[in-house]
Amino acid sequence: MSLFTSHCNKLLPAALAMSFLLQPDIARADDWNWHGYISQGAIYTTKNEFFGNSEDVSWDFNSVIGGVSWDATKRLRFSAQAIYRQAGETSPDKVYTDYAMIDFNLIDNLQGQMGIRAGRIKNPYGFFTDTRDIAANRSSVLLPESVYYDSLRDVFHTSDSISLYGSWYWGQHLIQVDALSGKPLFTEASANEFTIPLGIKGDFEGKDARIFRIMTESYGGKLRLAYTRAETLVKFTPDPGTREITVSPGVTMTAPLNGYPGKTRTKINIWSIEFNYGQWQFTSEILDWNLRRKDSSPRGGTEYDSLGMYGSIHYRINPQLQVYIRRDILYRNTDDKDGEKYAAATGNPAHNQYAFDTTVGVKFEPDDHWHLALEAHHVRGTAWLSYNDNDLSQASKKWTMIAAEVSYRF
Repeated sequence: MSLFTSHCNKLLPAALAMSFLLQPDIARADDWNWHGYISQGAIYTTKNEFFGNSEDVSWDFNSVIGGVSWDATKRLRFSAQAIYRQAGETSPDKVYTDYAMIDFNLIDNLQGQMGIRAGRIKNPYGFFTDTRDIAANRSSVLLPESVYYDSLRDVFHTSDSISLYGSWYWGQHLIQVDALSGKPLFTEASANEFTIPLGIKGDFEGKDARIFRIMTESYGGKLRLAYTRAETLVKFTPDPGTREITVSPGVTMTAPLNGYPGKTRTKINIWSIEFNYGQWQFTSEILDWNLRRKDSSPRGGTEYDSLGMYGSIHYRINPQLQVYIRRDILYRNTDDKDGEKYAAATGNPAHNQYAFDTTVGVKFEPDDHWHLALEAHHVRGTAWLSYNDNDLSQASKKWTMIAAEVSYRF
């Protein structure tokens, strides 16, 4: 456990007790807020699979969300949200806790606010992670995969953690800061993205997650800037077993059947910008991802950098209707952008190491409850496709995807 988490675990009970002692006007028992969302999507691909058997049209893209919050006092809030989500084989087909937390507001005045949260918390990651499950809050049917990997959504979406947050005004600028420390959630579907391509089996355990995000909103929302720094530490314990491998003619050695135990640390930087001008909105984010694995193998581990980026343009025709276009680029390894080294070493297609996606779409919101969206993707490469849904050794390089979604919120 990090030093930050240890201190917060000691301070939080005292802070909560003080909140009751210093807050004489306890909120009424009926000060509850409820919300819910229902969405159903459909995915069609000309080749490859996304969120299920999409070459025959996949309907395995849906969610039901229900949440509640209670203002126990003016400073103390309890909130929780449950979600049923299906996204092919990349997401558990069951109801689970999306978030459940205590929020203690330390400062709240005209200049700004500051508080502390504890529990299962949505991670402050880029512009969209903390609201990505609500269709109406997403910029498109599917967020840009170069930055918001759906195949690894569960790892970066929430964590069991403690966070400090604050916001304050500085002239025409609203500055928001989030700092989080805790334990990342590592599901079986997420683990498969690492074990399937290597042909190994074992257990992954999220050990540590630390995320910091600073975001500014300026000139009445015309300009938004953000920087996110995220670090995670994951431990891998392989299933037992050994195998004999040939290292040279007539020479063999015994090696673990499912790889070597070790730890993987990821370091992520995201730079985000959004500019609003009249009916136009311009958004771009750049992701720099360093992955470093240390293990007991003869090589001692591996390290590489990934790079993702996108730029999008939205145009609002009227208050209910908008259209958009986006260019999305991902390189799995910046030292092997064309994938040729990877292909030579593994025998798998080089296009598994990159993806270029051009998206056009339309969103329609007839009222505050309904949200409808349709978009088309022309993709070259397969770097962000999931191993849970695909045999990527047989994946096609060029393919097209149509995604549609209808949602209702209440």
